[in-house]
Amino acid sequence: MHVSNTTYRTLVIRLSLFTKALEDMIGFAVITILSVFSRKTKFQNMHKRFLGCEAMRKLRVAIVGAGLIGMRHADAVIRHPQATLVALADSNAQSLSRGLSALGDVRGYTDYKRMLEELELDVLHNCTPNFLHHAVSEAALSRGLHVYGEKPLAETVSEGEALVSLAKAKKVKNAVNFNYRGNICVQEMRNRLKTSSGRVFVIHGSYLQDWLSRETDYNWRLETKGPRSLADIGSHWLDLAQFIYGKRIVKVNASLFTSWQKRLNGDKPIDISSDDGASLSLRFEDGLLANAIISQVSGGYKNHIALSVDCENYSMRWQQQAADRLVIGRRDGGEETLYADSAWPSAQGKRSSLPAGHSQAWADALSNAISDFYEMILSDTSSPNVATFEDGLNIMKLAEACLASGRDGTWHSVE
Repeated sequence: MHVSNTTYRTLVIRLSLFTKALEDMIGFAVITILSVFSRKTKFQNMHKRFLGCEAMRKLRVAIVGAGLIGMRHADAVIRHPQATLVALADSNAQSLSRGLSALGDVRGYTDYKRMLEELELDVLHNCTPNFLHHAVSEAALSRGLHVYGEKPLAETVSEGEALVSLAKAKKVKNAVNFNYRGNICVQEMRNRLKTSSGRVFVIHGSYLQDWLSRETDYNWRLETKGPRSLADIGSHWLDLAQFIYGKRIVKVNASLFTSWQKRLNGDKPIDISSDDGASLSLRFEDGLLANAIISQVSGGYKNHIALSVDCENYSMRWQQQAADRLVIGRRDGGEETLYADSAWPSAQGKRSSLPAGHSQAWADALSNAISDFYEMILSDTSSPNVATFEDGLNIMKLAEACLASGRDGTWHSVE
């Protein structure tokens, strides 16, 4: 029997398609059986991909706290293609109403516990004042929700340890919002230390603000018995230094200062015992030294983070108030300013959608950090770009060690 070339090619194509379909059917059956009878997450994730669920799934997200930071979280959630913001909670009805008016079709609650009872959620963002961090995160974790919380993780180390243990027991993803990790220049510094910088000699920098420089400056953040400027802004610098270098700080020597022993809350004088700033000497686990100045009373510095890593081949310097620029300094040739660029290997094709020269700053870093966290949930993986509860607990212990060092003037070890 004569078979034309066209007919032959058609038969081959159909046979190939049949074979591929048969392979897919067999593969689907095997993965389905494994996902049902095995508790291994990798089989369950493979099963989802066979069904196409992974591409379709959207995380149902709620935010507790409708203040400045809570609404910035809302912006980042809305920007993510696989997340839906379904609810916002705040005990202050006025703040809640203002937040809801900017968000559209989002349910509002003045009681976050009621929200947790009524809604089926995947993720909760904890954007409350510090004294509520433990209670809100604990309630969400207890219901098996993934939690992305503002720092500090909790008010005390013991509370932080309890949250770490609960998150492990519930086997949920967790993160503390050290969002500067998400900045593309910070990512590039970390990458260059692995590729071209040579040996690191020293790390130094500062985190300076001025919003508490006057006697009449008063805020709920002053009402703490633990470290204050260290926990509020020093924590960000400490996390950045550890994240970029890739090693932990194990010893600290700190000198703390309080610029105003009394502040005015309206006409009422209030005694202040918490720190307005600190001078930190730090030692990493490999012996490398670092130092930093922390201050919330430095006029003209609005939100000035500066971190320099001085290496064998060149130095690298990043400043948050010029967040899309990385300064490279060489002995021969002076300084060169690089603009954040989606072409950088550290950008991984997703951290920057704009070419060099188009500003990328604080909000972009937050969006990147939250996006990395959601990717951890959707793919059931981990990411060094995300600060976990354990990382948040480590920073709390660092701040406590600095506070203890400030009291007795000696070096203190960090667990």
